Amino acid sequence: MAERAAGGLSKWLTLARNVALANLGRLRRPYRLTFVVNYLCNCRCAMCNIWRRPGRPEMALDEIRRFFAKASGVSWLTISGGEIFLREDIEDVFRSAAADCRDLFLVTIPTTGILTDRIVRGARILLESNIQRLIVTLSLDGPEDAHDELRRTPGCFRQVMETYRRLKEIRDGRLRVFFGYTLMKANSGQLFACIESVRTHLPHVAADDFHVNLGHTSGHYYSNLGMDLKPDGRALAVLDEFMRRRKHPLFDPVRWLERSYQRQAGRFIRTGRTPVPCAALTSSLFIDPYWNVYPCNSFDRVLGNLRATDYDLDAIWRADSSARARQEVAQGRCPHCWTPCEAYQSILADLLKRRARSPGLAR
Repeated sequence: MAERAAGGLSKWLTLARNVALANLGRLRRPYRLTFVVNYLCNCRCAMCNIWRRPGRPEMALDEIRRFFAKASGVSWLTISGGEIFLREDIEDVFRSAAADCRDLFLVTIPTTGILTDRIVRGARILLESNIQRLIVTLSLDGPEDAHDELRRTPGCFRQVMETYRRLKEIRDGRLRVFFGYTLMKANSGQLFACIESVRTHLPHVAADDFHVNLGHTSGHYYSNLGMDLKPDGRALAVLDEFMRRRKHPLFDPVRWLERSYQRQAGRFIRTGRTPVPCAALTSSLFIDPYWNVYPCNSFDRVLGNLRATDYDLDAIWRADSSARARQEVAQGRCPHCWTPCEAYQSILADLLKRRARSPGLAR
């Protein structure tokens, strides 16, 4: 126990140092990765076309192990898909992340929440592997009928309820479980009905158990360019009421970050522009299942392929292609987004700068 605590403190200090340094400029290497391990999905969502992608060979386990062994400095790893629990070897991916990625402190996992047994087993494996913090987010986009219709998956809502209940039975303070509500035109007015629908199954659930983010389009990730997902005017009032219902974050960094994200979300809805300077390619980047590296999940610019660099991320981080894209992001010549995958580290990298910048100015 003492050894785990000491290791956790060291990894926490590495993450804290990187966050501090990110306020001063580009890091020597990214501390946060969005690591997409597959494009298979067990939902047929109306707002996302990942499930329509033609099947092709995706990253192999031995490649993942080689990559993690070289991924020094990565403190925060989002393992995403598709639905990651459709990978038969996902438990081995988890074990490799925990064992080989030596600075790893926080793992975040978004999931459709349908494959209950696999999800619960995967969470237990990560915790047994001494991951210091684990956040599992179960997608939920409306009351029962609306959610199942948006996901085009009958029975999906009730399976998410069962998965949440089973995960909450894991009595480990390192694990946090949330519902992930994507606010978009189709469901802008249904958030509170969704919360009440959940409470018919899980009476103790409240607004604090929900993460709320905004619907986005992306060519290289969601394959949904052309869809009209932008939340309508109702979303501004919904966000205000949602924040009112949530507890004040106090000393909870997760709640504080969530509240900061949601406070700026209305500004993004009104302007369509990223509300704070973006940390893509200064603190973070995106890796797809074929080892292509992108600045983020919105900017459709391939910076390089990790197979060509023997899985050495530093080589792409320092490449001219990354330098050019980094400059475009800094100048606002990018798609502009406000997704948690990019916004959270951008908020953290803005802590020292925000006082010097007028709160009324957009980037």
